[in-house]
Amino acid sequence: MAATTTPQQPTRTEHSQNGRPSIVAGNTEARPGLMTTEFWLTMLVAIAVVAISYVDDSYSVDLGWKLGVGLVAAYVISRGIAKAGSSERYVAQLRD
Repeated sequence: MAATTTPQQPTRTEHSQNGRPSIVAGNTEARPGLMTTEFWLTMLVAIAVVAISYVDDSYSVDLGWKLGVGLVAAYVISRGIAKAGSSERYVAQLRD
């Protein structure tokens, strides 16, 4: 699933004191991590893996914690890689 980063139009501001146009930053369409479905599914699965390790004897509790932490770490790394190619801030210079 490829994310495109189409910048929103920056809001117009006044010129700075020296008469030059101001630099305005707008946001991309990228959402914060807590607002994504992937984050919540990762947390749900990690919690389920740890909880099952306490209930079921098929694998140890230590392994359950390692797997849960591994899932969260994999999410963080993949989110970082996905965000590396896109900039969070779009900077544009306003002209007359």
